[in-house]
This record gives sequence, structure tokens and C-alpha cells, in this order.
Amino acid sequence: MQFSISVVSGLAVGAVLLVALGHGLSAKGPGITGPTRLGWTACGAGVLALAAGVLMMSGSRPFPSAPVSIGLAVTAMVVSIGAAVRGDRHWPTWVGLGAGLAPTLFWILFVAGELVSPH
Repeated sequence: MQFSISVVSGLAVGAVLLVALGHGLSAKGPGITGPTRLGWTACGAGVLALAAGVLMMSGSRPFPSAPVSIGLAVTAMVVSIGAAVRGDRHWPTWVGLGAGLAPTLFWILFVAGELVSPH
């Protein structure tokens, strides 16, 4: 239940960031000449998600826990994909996507492993 709430929270935060920061971007509009605020937000969210995952794996306390890592990873993916779709294809967007993808794939594989061989 706690992990489902983390995923839904990550989706909600990502959607709010897309609406708040992506209002001037359009996939059909003129070319974007540099990284946008949405792209930089994607980069920040992705790096935070990766850092949260690494800190969680290392056992650092009190921050972060698994739900924090999941929520940040989902937020990073939503914002990064949204920025790329809206035309911001600069390096901060791709760094955010790559950094957010690592913990996202970890959690997907973790859930798949639990479904195949539950403890």
C-alpha cells in the first residue's frame, strides 16, 4: 500500500510540475534554443532520485526510505518524458531521464522478483 501511494504521489507531483513549468512549450512550436526550466527540473528530479536510491541502498539513515526513492523516481520519469515530448531535448532533460531511469528500473525489477518469488 505504501509503495502504491508513492507511485501515485510521484505521478501527481510530476503532473503538477509539467503543468506549472511546461505551459510555454509545445511539441509543434518553434525550436527551443536552450534548456528550459522544465528540462532543468527534470535534471534535478533525476539526480535526486538517483541519490535517494544510492543512499537507501547504502543504509544511510534517516533519509531516504524506499517510498521516497520510488516517488522521486516516478516524478523524474514523468517530468523528463514530458519535457522531451514538449520539445526540450537538451542535455539536462536527458541527464534527468537517465538518472531517473536507474532507480525506476530497479524498482520494476524488484516488484517483478517479488511477484515471481515472494518471501
